[in-house]
Amino acid sequence: MGTNGIGLRQSARALAALIIIIAALLYARAASDAAAQGVPDPSAAASCAGGAAIPNPEANPALVRDCETLLEALPALLDRVRLNWSANAPISDWEGVAVGGSPTRVTGLKVEYAEPPKRETVRSDGVVVVEVVRTVEVEYARRAREPVQPPPLLSTLARLDGLLALELIWIGFASEIPPEIGGLRNLRTLNLHRNRMVGGIPPELGRLQNLETLNLSDNRLDGAIPPELGNLRNLATLDLRFTRLGGAIPPEIGGLSKLKALRLGFTGVGGDLSRLANLSQLEELDLFQTGFGGPIPPEMGALSNLRVLDIWNTGIEGPFPDEFRNLTNLRTLKYNFNEFQWGISENPELPAWLTDLTRLETLHVESARGDISEIIKNLKNLREFSCRFCHFTGEIPPEIGELSELRIFALEESYISGPIPPEIGNLSKLEVIEILSYGSTGGYGPPDWMPPDPPRPKDYARYLSGELPKELGKLKNLRVLRVRWSLFEGALPRQLGNLSQLEVLALSANYLEGEIPAELGRLRNLRWLQLHPSKLSGCVPASLERNLRINDTAVCAPPADMSAPQPATPAPAFYAALALVGAVFATGSLAMFAPRRRAQV
Repeated sequence: MGTNGIGLRQSARALAALIIIIAALLYARAASDAAAQGVPDPSAAASCAGGAAIPNPEANPALVRDCETLLEALPALLDRVRLNWSANAPISDWEGVAVGGSPTRVTGLKVEYAEPPKRETVRSDGVVVVEVVRTVEVEYARRAREPVQPPPLLSTLARLDGLLALELIWIGFASEIPPEIGGLRNLRTLNLHRNRMVGGIPPELGRLQNLETLNLSDNRLDGAIPPELGNLRNLATLDLRFTRLGGAIPPEIGGLSKLKALRLGFTGVGGDLSRLANLSQLEELDLFQTGFGGPIPPEMGALSNLRVLDIWNTGIEGPFPDEFRNLTNLRTLKYNFNEFQWGISENPELPAWLTDLTRLETLHVESARGDISEIIKNLKNLREFSCRFCHFTGEIPPEIGELSELRIFALEESYISGPIPPEIGNLSKLEVIEILSYGSTGGYGPPDWMPPDPPRPKDYARYLSGELPKELGKLKNLRVLRVRWSLFEGALPRQLGNLSQLEVLALSANYLEGEIPAELGRLRNLRWLQLHPSKLSGCVPASLERNLRINDTAVCAPPADMSAPQPATPAPAFYAALALVGAVFATGSLAMFAPRRRAQV
């Protein structure tokens, strides 16, 4: 090979060496930027006594120990969160860390997972792809700590004996709750919500005499509630929802005189409600889908502070005792009673005192009967009103327009009759209207069932009728409009095209007639449309076809200007190639050796 060949090889080697040097510099630059933005280097030996974390370490030896404990626990936290903890930064500036007291100690720790940023791209077929983006800094930190086994997190943090609050929320670590946590005698808040905690609740937690909030919800804890929790005389909130706990609730819990919120929903905990009747300060009682049963003790009517009562899907038996009329502070009531058997027993009447609870905001009921107009006329503060398998009778009164906070109005298997009053258009916050007449759930006729045609006189006493009011078009926040198996007649109001937030429009099994209005084409958020069986004719505007699931309705042909030949559009691969060429020329080919942002789909 000649001189030219040797020169070319030497030039190539020099270029390769230059590339490696520049790539190393870029990597170092990125790592330096990561450190500057608060991502710690787990491999660096850090000393709180010799760094900037503690301004006067000799005078604050306890704070130095707290600082070193946090840095020891840091590797176990970095899998889910990004923290700026470092011996080279003042501990008072550390994210999620509070210091105070005399002598100065770490008094609060709150670490909560924040979802990583997301990047949306639209594929050529219109599908939106959401990618979870890992930042370069987090990726470097992950690589650096891969060989390191993190210490047991909670056992380490249990050494922070000056803590007033310990909150690790949605970190995702899996471990048992160590008994050492019971040694944090100053603790007022213990919040381990939404992790993967396993095992039982250690009885040592009963030593936390100052504890005011205990939140162990959304974990895999099992076993029974230890009776030692009855020693927590300052406890105001006990949240054990969404766990695998079971057994009977200890009677000691009924002695927590300061308890304001008891949340046991979606657990296997059960027992007799009478054990809770003495919780005089109770404001919230959540027993949703638990194992509680038996009748409601009249003594619970003395819980005058109660604001939330959820006894849905339990074994609790009705009726409510008359003493419940004293619960005038009640804001939320959700119940169904287990003694009702569909098709065998008759729906129980709504309690006569229910309409006296004028502060009620949320009412969810199953299997009841009563006059719909009395509820609407008296409960002016309702925000959510839903009833499944409720044989309500009467007409929707014009006073519904006075329920200014109403967001959900849902009745299933109802007998209500008459028109929908135009005053419903005053409900600017309304998001859901769902009225399914008796038989509309599909259990009492074929899916394409229609009311008798022509309607019989007696049918007007059990079905909604009249014309759909054009005032529905004023409900700017409406997302769901489902009114099926009714006797509505006339045209479909074109004003429905003003409902920009509408996602579901289901008006099947009615007597609506005339053309499907073109104004429906403005419903860009519509995802479900069901208009048949009915007497409507015409087709759905073509502009809705792309994102819409349509049930039994033809789609209009595109307008002439849309169907005309369009200029050829380059394939997405062309744009990708063009972007790559532009990037090479704009930044130089060496940029491909820089540390890249990695994405996890």
